[in-house]
Amino acid sequence: MKRLLKLSVLLIAAAIFSSCFTVNGEAKKRPLAKIDKVSIDSVSLSSITLKIDMSINNPYILSVDINKAIMETYVENERLVYTVNNSPLNIRGGETMKTSFKVKLKWAELDKASTNYMEKDDLTVKIITVVDIKLPDIPGLPETVMLSYTTEKIIPALKPEVSFKNFSLVFPTKEAISKALVKAKKSPLALVRILGLFAGKQNEEAAKDLTDLDLLISLNFDVIIENKSKGKVNIDSIHYNVKYNNISFISGQTDLLLNEGQISKARMGNDFNTRSFHKALISLFDEKKRDFKVEGYAIMIFPPEISKEPVRLNFGKD
Repeated sequence: MKRLLKLSVLLIAAAIFSSCFTVNGEAKKRPLAKIDKVSIDSVSLSSITLKIDMSINNPYILSVDINKAIMETYVENERLVYTVNNSPLNIRGGETMKTSFKVKLKWAELDKASTNYMEKDDLTVKIITVVDIKLPDIPGLPETVMLSYTTEKIIPALKPEVSFKNFSLVFPTKEAISKALVKAKKSPLALVRILGLFAGKQNEEAAKDLTDLDLLISLNFDVIIENKSKGKVNIDSIHYNVKYNNISFISGQTDLLLNEGQISKARMGNDFNTRSFHKALISLFDEKKRDFKVEGYAIMIFPPEISKEPVRLNFGKD
């Protein structure tokens, strides 16, 4: 009986010693984080968005929570942006989590903060990232720990503008319309209505006639992308969606561009089938009322020290 009692006492003591050893070991550990990559996420006519990829390691047996991430961005020692990301994140015990944060910089603010911005090809941005981590409830550990890291990123010095010019519509010939009417078994009188519509006379009956015909209307226009600062623009392709009265009219893309210094140009040509015609498009035949809206993006190519991957330049909406 005494031998059994001694064995039990030894087992309990061993468990307590092991627990203390584990707790003391855990108390000496600290989370580790590193910045894996800083890249250009996207560019718009008013701003550039940087993406910061991080790896955060939780060395404990219990999970930890990231309370917030703070990002301070500096250009030539002037702080431009102070961003706080309060989205909660949880890292399970013994695991490493990869996450990312984004920071947006406006071209106008970069221009104001940088000396001779308009004469530069690029500039260096300093980013200070602070991660606030709530630690597990383990004796010897503080309630939270702050991890701070500083990195730099070369970005292009841009002041981009996108314009759309020389819109033109090419309508089917009188002969093509007549053949389409015969094929659709429509009245020849529709020819006069449709020709009048193409001449700018709004006629809902003529618009209804068009939806029964298999005809093509061509839309052509120029896209001009210009960087007002010194940096050269190299556009690889343009992807666009033309809207009229909030209705998607034509979508397309092209890689047939002329890149000359700070300016890239492309002539777009698309066909629109009248079977998909909508009555809200009637006024587009009136040249005085015609107003197209173009949304989309261009793929920009930069030197590898700025970005090894192509970057999207969004236009039409920021």
